[in-house]
Amino acid sequence: MKRLFSKSNKYLQAMGWCILAVTLVQCQNCQDIKNNNTGAYIKVVFFLNSTDTTVDTVQITQRNPGAALTSGGEGDAIESASVIFALPSDKLSQTYTIAGTFTDEINQTQSFNRTITVDFNRKISVIRPDCGVSEDITITKVTDANADNEKLVALSGTGIDTTQTEGNVKIFLK
Repeated sequence: MKRLFSKSNKYLQAMGWCILAVTLVQCQNCQDIKNNNTGAYIKVVFFLNSTDTTVDTVQITQRNPGAALTSGGEGDAIESASVIFALPSDKLSQTYTIAGTFTDEINQTQSFNRTITVDFNRKISVIRPDCGVSEDITITKVTDANADNEKLVALSGTGIDTTQTEGNVKIFLK
């Protein structure tokens, strides 16, 4: 036993360092996976009508629940072409209300008040037993509370990537 741990047994020492290095790397990878929980968001983008390909800037006067990643509170006016909302962590559906004004094609200011419901799925899977779980979120459906406006809302992306220009949900103002 003494010979096994002596300085002359370089093979055993090298194996020990390799095992230690692999263990530390795996633990670091687990930390990277566990800390990759940045939240789930959707991006609602405004278009004047369904044939437009460029987004329109609107004056938003009310958003409920309060928009995430946006300055100001629920009732503060902002001028923007999109709003980013947080998805709840304890439900599979969320209703959002957005109100404001926009300028139509003949330069007249018109108001809008839309209530949309976003349905989504959560898939929780084990990455590795020692690293915990990951969560995949897919947006499945978006509907307008007013049946007359049903054709004025569309799902454009099922993922929760808010960096895409077209957003996850399109609202057509007319």
